[in-house]
Amino acid sequence: MNEAFTTPTKASSMIRILYRVLLFLIAFLVIATNYTFASTTDSLIRVLKNEIAKKKTYDLRKESKLRSLKADLKSTAYSNLNKRYEINLLLVREYATHQRDSAMTYAQALINTASKTADSYKISEAKLKLVAILIPSGMFNEAKTHLESIQKKELGEQLRFDYHHLHNWLYWALQTSYNDVL
Repeated sequence: MNEAFTTPTKASSMIRILYRVLLFLIAFLVIATNYTFASTTDSLIRVLKNEIAKKKTYDLRKESKLRSLKADLKSTAYSNLNKRYEINLLLVREYATHQRDSAMTYAQALINTASKTADSYKISEAKLKLVAILIPSGMFNEAKTHLESIQKKELGEQLRFDYHHLHNWLYWALQTSYNDVL
């Protein structure tokens, strides 16, 4: 038998030592990485808890902004349709993340105001704003009805994008809710 295969050489013992050092370094990196991620996660949780503690402040700020917008709407003449449209649009945006039922009310007022202006862009925009509120509310038939009433040919680039986005979202939501029932 050949001696080179049966006796450990300096090279093979060096390889074993390097192998052990490599395993130690990998283990050290795994432990250090876990510690780093854990401390990062802990600091993010602390930031999140601090922000949640400020909820009252954020709510007061939101309510103040909403009161101001409603006061502006109340003081705007009914004949100033463009200004009323812009204020209703701001109210829809603010309420959409705050109180969905109020957002629906102002979205309906937005559609009514847009209809009085006879501006097809504003009418389409208002209907799309309402659809964006109806879909997460689970009001799929109403959302579909409003989407179908929009004249796609008259949409500008941004509204066409919004239309297709909402159309896809609606059918995704329908499919998802259908699967939930089964």
